[in-house]
Amino acid sequence: MIQASSLASPMRVELQPSAVSAWTTRDLARWGVFVGAGASAWMVAWYLASGDRTFGSQIAPVDVAVIGLVVACAADIWILLMGRRAIGVRRRLLVGEAAPLATGTSVSAVASARPGSDELVGQTGLRHFHRADCPMARNKTWSAAERHEHEHAGRRPCGICQP
Repeated sequence: MIQASSLASPMRVELQPSAVSAWTTRDLARWGVFVGAGASAWMVAWYLASGDRTFGSQIAPVDVAVIGLVVACAADIWILLMGRRAIGVRRRLLVGEAAPLATGTSVSAVASARPGSDELVGQTGLRHFHRADCPMARNKTWSAAERHEHEHAGRRPCGICQP
């Protein structure tokens, strides 16, 4: 799980390997409370406005319904942003930060200048092959083969390590 205190500083982010959800139980409980409060305000406003036929007496309940809708939508936006942040943290831990390109430098020049293993690894049934030092192939017991063997098996180069 992502520690709440670690979100303020991107350098001190800690992610436990057992984390399967982008949100903690506490985050989901907060979201549920705010969405429930918004839905409750909307239902109370509907009940208050349903018995009146005049427009003037329905203005206050409609205002309450709009406030309830805003609260529920704000809770939805908040939970989505929390999930997006957690995904970004996981991506940075897996792939690392992208290096800025110098002016006039092409992506292929940066990829060819990148140090790395010349050994290419892959596995039967996978769609991509990787350099042996690729983060996606780390701690895997995949067999090494030549590039043409991987391509003949129908695998494509990894988009991260770009073998």
